[in-house]
Parts: sequence; C-alpha cells; structure tokens
Amino acid sequence: MRHPESGDHKAATNSGQRSLEDLRIEFRARSEELLGVRALLRAWLAGTSLGPDRAYDLLLAVNEACSNSVERGHRGDGRTVVLHAAVAHSIRITVSDGGTWRAPRADEAVDRGRGLPMMNALMPGTRVISGTDGTTVEFVVSLTAESPISGMPRCPRAT
Repeated sequence: MRHPESGDHKAATNSGQRSLEDLRIEFRARSEELLGVRALLRAWLAGTSLGPDRAYDLLLAVNEACSNSVERGHRGDGRTVVLHAAVAHSIRITVSDGGTWRAPRADEAVDRGRGLPMMNALMPGTRVISGTDGTTVEFVVSLTAESPISGMPRCPRAT
C-alpha cells in the first residue's frame, strides 16, 4: 500500500481554521490491504470537521466500496485500487478501480447484493460510474449539517 502522498493542494475545512491535505491511497486489490486503508481514512476523517457519527457512516460506506472493488471488480487479482479524499465545503471521496463489473450470480442472490443499498443508506446520493475502464464510486458529504440516517439505530463503533 502506498501511504498518503503529500500533495500541493491544501483544502480548508468548513471552519476555515486549519487545512487538510488531500488523501490518496493506492492499494493492491487484496482483502488484507483493507485494514490499512480503513486506518488511514479514519485518521484523515478525524482531521475534518465532520462529526464522529457521520464520519463513521462515511468510513463504513467507503470500506464497502473498497471491499467491492477488491472482491467484485478485481476478484482479488492484486491490481491497483485508488481512494482519493478531498475536503473544501464538502468532503468528496472516490474509490476507483480498473476492474470489470460483475453482476451477482443466481447462487449469490440470498447472501449477496446488499453493498450498494447499504452505501446509499449510509451516504444518500452515492454515485456509481461503471464503464469499460473500470468503476468509480463517489461519496459527497456536506460539512454544514449532521444528518444521521432517520429511523436507523446507531451501531456501536468498532475500533
């Protein structure tokens, strides 16, 4: 896994009190990489003005997108997945891979296929752009309002 690179671009948080560099992580499409990706993203999110509950929802949604890239886009082939996070007036995170889209098989219908609905429930407005060059999942979160998912009980945070 390549650690966050120091970028020339600095983005101000909503409060304008401090700046935060963009986060870019390139990692191999292997499940053992996901723990490190989550840790780096969790630390980066802690530097934003996003509240802890909303940050956790975003972390879960992005982790699901990364897991899908590894498992479905690349089927664990070890090619590169890229996570890019930036903050200005909102947080924008993309997860991009060069893999191919695979529709769920019939035998997976019972136990699979919940990732996209979960990402959309955690982060309404999640966009998935899939084409011949791969798939990009985009999350955009406003920093102006904490908007927990209505009617959904909060789960205890895992560390």
